[in-house]
Amino acid sequence: FQVVLVDDASDDGSIGPDFIERVRKHVKAHWRENLSDRLKIIRHPTPWGCSRSRAHAIREAFGEIIQVWDGHQRMDTWLGPEILAATAQDRGGIVITAVRNLGNPIDGKHTYGACFQLKGQPWAILNKHIETPPVETICRRQAIIGCGYTLTRETLAALGGWPELPGIWAYNEQWLGFRAFFLDIPLWVHAGVKTQHRYKKEFGYPC
Repeated sequence: FQVVLVDDASDDGSIGPDFIERVRKHVKAHWRENLSDRLKIIRHPTPWGCSRSRAHAIREAFGEIIQVWDGHQRMDTWLGPEILAATAQDRGGIVITAVRNLGNPIDGKHTYGACFQLKGQPWAILNKHIETPPVETICRRQAIIGCGYTLTRETLAALGGWPELPGIWAYNEQWLGFRAFFLDIPLWVHAGVKTQHRYKKEFGYPC
């Protein structure tokens, strides 16, 4: 395993000032190799944005299976990352998790992937959250919206790499969803792996 952490000059409380030391303390007990080889920290002096930061992290990663996580994301399921990696390896495509608090931090509902929805405003996020749990634990979706994605290098290459797009959050996801849809690359939601999207205003600083 390797962790690439990008601090994109963030000031929203998603990564506290002691976050890196807390990560080091936890992973030291599990990794016997030199931590400098396993934990890479990238700091941007000025914000690059979500899309470019993710692309930067992926360029620095050496794994055959890539997991991209938002700075606000927290894993609730034991061995969740391993389960997602195995699913991506077995099924191909992009695998996402069930996410709590995404898009509606008040009621704390889980969302299970997304569907396409046309909206009147040209800037609006087109993907609509699906809040109904799927019948199957691993279910195919037509669109994605979330903060955690797992895919193989082969899938990443088929998508043409990770996009570096300007604009608001979730344009990244819409590009990936449309590209995967037209290329017939499957999008999966794993309802058995649950995460939280922890907003500063709901959880305090640091998240």
